[in-house]
Amino acid sequence: MGRGSLGITLDALRSINEYSRSVYRRLAEEGNDFEYSKEPYYKLTSNIEGAIKEARRDPLDPRFDVVEFMGRQALAFYGTAKLSTDLLVNRLLREIGGKARVIKGFVWDVGNGEVYRVMVMF
Repeated sequence: MGRGSLGITLDALRSINEYSRSVYRRLAEEGNDFEYSKEPYYKLTSNIEGAIKEARRDPLDPRFDVVEFMGRQALAFYGTAKLSTDLLVNRLLREIGGKARVIKGFVWDVGNGEVYRVMVMF
């Protein structure tokens, strides 16, 4: 991917992120039944200098500070939010009132041992 393509991709990711967060905020204002809260994301690490270098290299240029969290140095990333995905999906399903079919599945990624939940609505 060329530099131009990377820039276009990063701009698209930023736009998707900001739009998603604005939708979450609006839905929470109407009724916060999915535990939405705007709060920093804390990254605890045994190598704070390495974490700082990594964050500074991130092409999305996240805003962060070095803070103390639970008695340890950590990075606090701002512009993040927390919500319950399951509760949000339940809310969205109630709002669309049976106008979508939901297919649930699990995908096992053997490479890193993670389990990802996949939900498709159409």
